[in-house]
Amino acid sequence: MGFLTETPFIIGIIVTVCAVTLSLSMLKPNKAQLTGIKDWTTRDNWSGEVIIVPVDSWHQNDSKYGNDFFYDFCFFANINGVEKKYCAKGVVRPDDIHKIKKGINVAVKYSKDTPPKMAVLSISV
Repeated sequence: MGFLTETPFIIGIIVTVCAVTLSLSMLKPNKAQLTGIKDWTTRDNWSGEVIIVPVDSWHQNDSKYGNDFFYDFCFFANINGVEKKYCAKGVVRPDDIHKIKKGINVAVKYSKDTPPKMAVLSISV
């Protein structure tokens, strides 16, 4: 049992624990992304208002909904009396990705909650 106190054994255990911890932390899902996806999938179940706003920026996520891709659309809007930049998730079909360009408008459904639930319903050029 003398091997338990030897330096190479202790270093091996420490490296193994660090590698396992790092691997598990990389697999942990992004909570904000999961919340946005949940808001989009349940958009028909919660009440809210729909506004049409110009898109300031957008980017594609790693998530998919069937064959469609989730995108984050960021825009400036006055929601619940607060004027600021918001981001909402929306789904874009692979055939419609070419439509996403500067100057597009999106229809966004939002709730009166704090923080508000948001989902992009449609994209219009």
